[in-house]
Amino acid sequence: MEFYEIHRYDKGIFQYVVTRTNKYSERKVKEDVNKMNQMLTDAGKSQGTWYEFVMGAIPDETKHPPNK
Repeated sequence: MEFYEIHRYDKGIFQYVVTRTNKYSERKVKEDVNKMNQMLTDAGKSQGTWYEFVMGAIPDETKHPPNK
């Protein structure tokens, strides 16, 4: 199962996952990230704050039976 996340960074250091979803398309989540970065104040930008799109996947357990 694929999912998309938005991560927050400060001064180049990962801070936290803002959200994780598989409900919306990759394009929609990327658009949201762009909007969030545009909404940052000049002070936030100068402090090195930004948001980043991340795509991940969780393996389908039904395809790979657990090892015994």
